Amino acid sequence: MPHSTKERNLNKNEDLTLFIRTINTKILESLQTGTPTVNSPLRSTIYAPNLDLKDILPLIDSFPLFFWEGKTENTQKFLALGQHSSLKNLSSLEGISPDAYPFCIVGGETEPTSHNDAHIWADYQQAPFIIPKIIISQQQDNFTIELASNIKILFSEKNSHVPLSILKKEELPPINEWSKQIQEVLGDITANYYSKIVLSRQQKLALKGNVLTSMLQNFQKKDNSYNLLWALSPEHFFVAQSPETLFKQEDNTIYVDSLAGTIQRGDGQQQDQQKREELLHSLKDHHEHQIVTDFLLEQLTELCTSIEYLKKEEIVQLPHVQHLHTKLKGTLKKETSPHHVINQLHPTPAVGGFPQKSIRKIIAKKEQFDRGLYTAPIGFVTPKSSEFLVGIRSALFFKSNLHIYAGAGIVTGSDPMQEWLETENKMKTIIELL
Repeated sequence: MPHSTKERNLNKNEDLTLFIRTINTKILESLQTGTPTVNSPLRSTIYAPNLDLKDILPLIDSFPLFFWEGKTENTQKFLALGQHSSLKNLSSLEGISPDAYPFCIVGGETEPTSHNDAHIWADYQQAPFIIPKIIISQQQDNFTIELASNIKILFSEKNSHVPLSILKKEELPPINEWSKQIQEVLGDITANYYSKIVLSRQQKLALKGNVLTSMLQNFQKKDNSYNLLWALSPEHFFVAQSPETLFKQEDNTIYVDSLAGTIQRGDGQQQDQQKREELLHSLKDHHEHQIVTDFLLEQLTELCTSIEYLKKEEIVQLPHVQHLHTKLKGTLKKETSPHHVINQLHPTPAVGGFPQKSIRKIIAKKEQFDRGLYTAPIGFVTPKSSEFLVGIRSALFFKSNLHIYAGAGIVTGSDPMQEWLETENKMKTIIELL
């Protein structure tokens, strides 16, 4: 007789709690064999077929928690727990051989804060990069534990879905102010103050219920997107399903995304194809995309001895929008650190605008809130590789309020209502998690 949904969920919870208990047992066994350090962690493995690492996230009660799932199949998927130590930035890695790096550093650089909501990002600014106590990584059915410091993983036995209630919804700025703002920057562009600016807006939802657990029920992998959760507590976490790689570094090879130029998906295959063709032939979107690509080529020239195109102005399709996508590959000059790369590339015109150096101050004056980790470089560094996404398609939860962020690139030819619709479609990525 087939098992009911309730029975299947109960059996799955039992498997997940057994898996976490097995990890805690492995930790104790490892500590009996030696003393771990951040440069020489103790390693052990677990074979667990038919288990996905993100399925244990709703059960975990240990923080801080940093979960990463790469954009494509067979890329990095890992969970970092606890805080051994923290770094204000990655400049301490300058001049050090990667072989001497800690076993793993995770985190990101928040955008500068200047508005009255700065407090919601304060804890992330206190420890922007951390060396975790433990990393649990997954390759198919095999799990590797890397232990840098003693930790007992706390967890809940129950994983029940708690319905959420939306008590209040607020748009910042409202649609009329957004339209006025876009018209103002179009005037600035015509006057040649800048050629592109990315303006963002925020949807603030007051929620009732267990938000983290409820969102994690729907935290499924989306095509061409990362899965990121960085939680300081159940009441304070950042989540992103970003399609954009700031950079991926393997030894001296670097990969970079140019992702700009957007159109919504169509209703049905025929309309979807029509939208795709419309984007491919849009002069406005190609202009916006070329600004980003030209900037990246200029910056990579400073960082690399050679550069090549892997993809050029192709279409990448996401659940609600499709983008123009160019992918670049370069060979880094010797002793180029992740800190140097971030400083050179961030923020790209895909999330800031152009020219880069002046646009941040202009954005801070025009937007009514702090971006924090939205659009920020977030990722990891290990002795063998590093990878940073751009913190878009993202939201911050803080004390009952979910702050959902989305932006649009404004260039000559932009239409305020079309840009509003574009941000609406981008926000759907997070709203679906509810």
